[in-house]
Amino acid sequence: MLTLFVALTATAPAASLSIEGECPGLLELRISDVAPGADVYLLFGGAPGSDPVPSGPCEGIDSSLERLARQFGPFRADVSGEYVIARAFGGALCPRYASVLDTNTCTASRSVPLAGGVSDFPHDNGLGVVWFNEVPTGTIDEAQAQLSCEASYPGECERRDGDCAGPGWCYYLDGGYEPCWGWEAGCSGSAGRVWEYGSSYTTYGYWD
Repeated sequence: MLTLFVALTATAPAASLSIEGECPGLLELRISDVAPGADVYLLFGGAPGSDPVPSGPCEGIDSSLERLARQFGPFRADVSGEYVIARAFGGALCPRYASVLDTNTCTASRSVPLAGGVSDFPHDNGLGVVWFNEVPTGTIDEAQAQLSCEASYPGECERRDGDCAGPGWCYYLDGGYEPCWGWEAGCSGSAGRVWEYGSSYTTYGYWD
């Protein structure tokens, strides 16, 4: 008599992400359904999709996003398997979608819109961050400069105009305003440049 033993393996549920609040403004992103103490990452992209995670412990897995642009973390889940992020989001991030990557199971949650809707035009903020809105790529003006800054530093950018490079939207870092996103030509370069405030010939990149 031949007896067959079949092992049944339960599949771990994927992490969950819920978002409360209005964008732009203060949002609460609640990560849940992960193992207590697990490391999780928050991912941002332009739309729901299946782009692979580009790096890290779960490199190559489906991110649940298209045009994957940024990855934040790791964040460590509490004893109940949750983690809450509450912060202000600027308008540059509002058209995006988010998902959560659970490194314990190497699975991503379904994608969730930050504010609903996806805009059509991609913009590079000059520091390697791609964001999207309804303004055509290559539009260089103050509003777009502010959004480019906020794509890297949501809610933390300030307008400055004391540098000969021209006015810019800048992030305050280590006691000084750097980098800055300008929309006018100045003493040290053309419009659409990202430079170091107070050292305007230091160019970090160009935004569009």
